[in-house]
Amino acid sequence: MAHSIYDSASLPLKLLIAAEREFAINGEKARVSDILARAESGNAAAVNYHFRSRDGLFAACRIFREQPLNEFRKRLLDRLLAEATEESPPTLAEYFFVLIAPSVAVITSLLPEAYYGRFICKCDTYSRDRLDERRHEIWAEPALQLVEIILAELSERMSPSTLELRLALYERNIPQSLAQLETYLMGRIESGVEKEVIVDQIPGLIAEIARHSLYSFIQDKNTQSDDLSRCERLYREELQAFGSFVYRAPDRMSLAGY
Repeated sequence: MAHSIYDSASLPLKLLIAAEREFAINGEKARVSDILARAESGNAAAVNYHFRSRDGLFAACRIFREQPLNEFRKRLLDRLLAEATEESPPTLAEYFFVLIAPSVAVITSLLPEAYYGRFICKCDTYSRDRLDERRHEIWAEPALQLVEIILAELSERMSPSTLELRLALYERNIPQSLAQLETYLMGRIESGVEKEVIVDQIPGLIAEIARHSLYSFIQDKNTQSDDLSRCERLYREELQAFGSFVYRAPDRMSLAGY
């Protein structure tokens, strides 16, 4: 595997990491044989044993990073709400920041070889429908709470039909933005930029994506100057306190039906 952090990982986790890469690059054309080779498994039955089927492996790929990601999102949201005052309530741009930041944090943590952003983009995992499918999962609550807050605020600013149209566009654009950011960051690593330098720039990059996200709905150029310094600070503090993103393969029984 490309990352030493996974050298001692269990086979199911290695299969997930390998599958994420293959699905990110090849989409539906990803082959189990390539996934097994990248996971360094000579057992052709490993996918069926650990994930029931190829479809079960794909389903597991969609969720195995989501639990720690949403734990981090909850920390950010809790801190933002705790620091809010009547004079300085959370802004819509800040809510977008908290929605997007955990995905970018995962991408950054996986450098120099990250495929999570492109997996999201290629496999349609950043949508309301996908989130609704996981509504019963406790770890999905922070994302659901954020989406409800954002939708409530946006619904006060535009008609239902306009909001629905812009949501449809946004659901396509945000995965593309994450995939492009991932490719850009990997390119910088390959050109010799130290990962520490990139990590230091990430909060500002997230702020730009958040401002652009808000503009895609409000279409007011004033959103480009929204102050997100509070969120940038919270991101740095909470990421340091959070530590590493620890991933586990979903329980095989939870993949019944795939």
